[in-house]
Amino acid sequence: SAPCSMGGAIMEVVRMVQQERMAGRSTYSCMMEVRTALKDVCSEREETEDRVSLLEELANLLMHPLEGEETRGVRDGAVRALELVPQVVESLQKLSELAEEEDRCCSVRDRLVEGMMSSCRSGSVLSLANILLEVDLTEEEQQRLCGIIERVCLQ
Repeated sequence: SAPCSMGGAIMEVVRMVQQERMAGRSTYSCMMEVRTALKDVCSEREETEDRVSLLEELANLLMHPLEGEETRGVRDGAVRALELVPQVVESLQKLSELAEEEDRCCSVRDRLVEGMMSSCRSGSVLSLANILLEVDLTEEEQQRLCGIIERVCLQ
């Protein structure tokens, strides 16, 4: 089905950005390609389940470099790739309105936001915080993010 092949292409471009091996292309053009592809996938009349699977896989890929204790080693490319998080969250929210996959969409969304929040301790905190500001956060998450930003500013 379309989302699968499209999904493979999206993952490949995101990996290229994360690993900073874009073969002469700019990060910007790679990111625009992924954004456009994501929009297409999410507007298609495909099975919701396939699209949620794709977003879940993408969320895991985006979070992967942040996992593990030593986040200082995260490449700039991996941080740049996280700029896709607001769009992924927005797509998950749209898909969750299609009922069947609501719980799954919410849990993927929560993992993404949680992963970003807990990675805000590293040197890239302000870029991660800026990305999170574009996400539709709950009130509790907003307060937590403010606390993180305040702590960093005081350090």
